[in-house]
Amino acid sequence: MLVPTNEYYTEEEHAHALKMMRRSMETKRAITQAKAVVTKKNNNIETYKQLIQEKATQTKTAVTNIKGQLDTAIKGATSDKINESVDTLVTGYDEIV
Repeated sequence: MLVPTNEYYTEEEHAHALKMMRRSMETKRAITQAKAVVTKKNNNIETYKQLIQEKATQTKTAVTNIKGQLDTAIKGATSDKINESVDTLVTGYDEIV
């Protein structure tokens, strides 16, 4: 905003200056709030990605352990089919996140 040559503001100029300052402050406030929300969102995404990866690893381990138990209990073609299915299933847990 330019200062008038006589260094006095008229009422209209003063009102306009206040309006522009308010608009600028509101814009800066909105930008600051948006940045804070985006940062919080990104932190939540990373946190939940880690939790999902941990659960996927735990599930993969549990399925592999159950496969081992079934392998000793069941013999023959059924055992081979179970092992094949579990091997296919377990690889999917690596690609969850």
